[in-house]
Amino acid sequence: MGKSIVEAEVDIAVPDGYTSVLATIVGRIKEAQTRAMVSVNRELIEVYRDIGKTLYEQQQNSGWGDAVVEQLAKDLQKSFPGMKGFSSRNLWNMKDFYSSYLGNEKLQTLSAEISWSHKISTFIEVFRSTRAGILHADDEEE
Repeated sequence: MGKSIVEAEVDIAVPDGYTSVLATIVGRIKEAQTRAMVSVNRELIEVYRDIGKTLYEQQQNSGWGDAVVEQLAKDLQKSFPGMKGFSSRNLWNMKDFYSSYLGNEKLQTLSAEISWSHKISTFIEVFRSTRAGILHADDEEE
């Protein structure tokens, strides 16, 4: 592992307080980077929610299904070749998240504070638990 910039060797004689000033500047930059990442995450989640809303509405109003969403995924991947997250599966996840938060403003607000990957893993876990419970209940009825 490399040295942090605060511990870096210097080529000149530095004045008293230099290391402290450097540490302060490094800290400010790191804080700004963190704030930027949080901001980008919020914006992406809002875009994903909007995509989910669009897919939900198109499915309800125009009967969009697997083939159309698959084509949309391909076109989005072509439009944004370096960006991940536009597989058809992820597009369906966006639609499912939108519909699961539909009509619940508190959950929508809270969801903006949680990363997309955390939402996906939570959704999958809840889905698996619910599905397992339904399957188990069906077994008991037989």
